[in-house]
Amino acid sequence: MKPAPALTTQSAGQSRAGWACDPGGWIAAAAVITLMLAFGGVQARWYLPVYGVLYITTFIYLLLAARGRIQLDWNPIFLPGIALICLPLMQLALHTTVNRAASATGLLHLLAAGCAFSLAWWAGKNPHFREHWLRFAAIAGGLLAMEAIAQFYLFRSRIFGIFPISSNQPIGSFVNHDDFAAGMELLFPAALVLMARAGQTLTQKITWGCLAAIIFAAVILSASRGGAIGLTVELLLFWLWQRKKKPSAPVPRKQKTGLEAGFSQAMGRSWPMLLVLILLFAGATGYQRLIRRIPGTNPELHSRLSLDAVTWQMGWEKPILGWGVGSWAFVYPQFARWDDGLILLYAHCDYAQWWAETGVAGLILAVGFAAVFMNELKNQVWDELAWAALFAIAAVCLHASFDFIWHIPALWLLTAVWMGVGQRH
Repeated sequence: MKPAPALTTQSAGQSRAGWACDPGGWIAAAAVITLMLAFGGVQARWYLPVYGVLYITTFIYLLLAARGRIQLDWNPIFLPGIALICLPLMQLALHTTVNRAASATGLLHLLAAGCAFSLAWWAGKNPHFREHWLRFAAIAGGLLAMEAIAQFYLFRSRIFGIFPISSNQPIGSFVNHDDFAAGMELLFPAALVLMARAGQTLTQKITWGCLAAIIFAAVILSASRGGAIGLTVELLLFWLWQRKKKPSAPVPRKQKTGLEAGFSQAMGRSWPMLLVLILLFAGATGYQRLIRRIPGTNPELHSRLSLDAVTWQMGWEKPILGWGVGSWAFVYPQFARWDDGLILLYAHCDYAQWWAETGVAGLILAVGFAAVFMNELKNQVWDELAWAALFAIAAVCLHASFDFIWHIPALWLLTAVWMGVGQRH
């Protein structure tokens, strides 16, 4: 890993370019936020128009590159990505999927993620875009978390206080608390690294620290066990990064004496300040709902583990190409060990469901993509945004092992954008 200067280091030309030089990256960012506000984009009437914008934007970029108007980078990571997108096409062509409509929908999801990844990758060449994306993610996370807390206490069963939800208790703009928590996991690291940035004033550190603490408190309030684990992992990674990070030269300030100097020195350290703010905000919003859902007090945990075991068994029945991308809900009833009257759409493990739906071919392509991605991370220049991307991706990958995070379009796209923009060229 190669150390890098702060994100703010950029040329005058890059600074003048501003947002207009990377419209594709901001279109991908706007697509993510639009779907997050639209209940996670779980309905086709929301995600199809957004996907259409991503498809058209990517096509325009490729057309301009073919005509020599712009220059687009190529990287080996695009090869396994393209192969992943082609996998449902192969299942459709070979008639191995049990539900062609579901696999066609899965193809749309994979293609949209590929477009978001590519747009973020190309935009990530510009340090100006990277700097603004980091701030954008932190502020968006803080605002969504504040709205979720206010909604919980004022309109507990209505999203935005307008849309009633009777089947579940919504939190923020998401119907399900685990989906909300995963979204916060993906935005939380941006506030963390901004708070820890060297050379900031105490006011700036407290501002970004408050945003991070509000995000953490909102997840605790949501009572998502997976979200609490994910954010705890991110805090641990942040602590390790802070210990490894070389201290920078202090910014000259007016001399302070007595209690004022001691307070500034203590609060100027990111880690103690963050813990104080998290305890304050989490204590104020409430943590009792999460405590009641710890393992051993909720029989739901055992049923989820049994569901995942059945899903792994499903994969062994068609181990080469699986049952078809998106077909889990149509196949699971054949293998169900109990009937509790619920209609299940997803397994509670994205990896088990991917295995059941795509078989060995899907596992090989996914592992190949992950291997190339990690190799690119290892060889790249590391800056604050790269660390934030690593924290976010690590947490959501862990959360996906016991939830269906990547079946929510907004979270799928946000993960793809982090993977694209997180690599410094």
